[in-house]
Amino acid sequence: MIDINQEVTQFRAYLTLANFKQSTVSTYCRTLEKFYHFHYSMHGEVIHSQSHVQHYLLKRRDSGKSWSSINCDYSSLRKYFKQLKDYEWSLKKMPRPKRDKILPKIISKEQVAHLISSAPTLKYQTFLTLLYANTKTSNHSYLSINTCNTFRHHIFKK
Repeated sequence: MIDINQEVTQFRAYLTLANFKQSTVSTYCRTLEKFYHFHYSMHGEVIHSQSHVQHYLLKRRDSGKSWSSINCDYSSLRKYFKQLKDYEWSLKKMPRPKRDKILPKIISKEQVAHLISSAPTLKYQTFLTLLYANTKTSNHSYLSINTCNTFRHHIFKK
């Protein structure tokens, strides 16, 4: 039977010597510890295989964890088994989870108009208008008072 604390300590030493950030080290070690506790509760013994890791990741997904959390778990366990334990890791048998593509929230035209009109000065109103007009940020630095016609509400490009 494997001592979980000893395995986590070895993994922590490996990650520290490999110059991982401290936050990554603690996350990876916590993931390894959770995996071993889950594995012992299910099987009672240690048999390392990709199917056990896959079962753990599926259980994490079923419990409502996000794909980015599962991807972090995947990276941690892959690093542990491939680098520290020197086990085979087939990407064909267990591919890396893909990130969810979440569209940004879009505000309505009325909300944009209210945001622009609530700016305290003409300078801020112009800046917000330029942001929502989808102009290049590099063009904003070339603006001057001479390039703006406030009577016609136009901005001239050079």
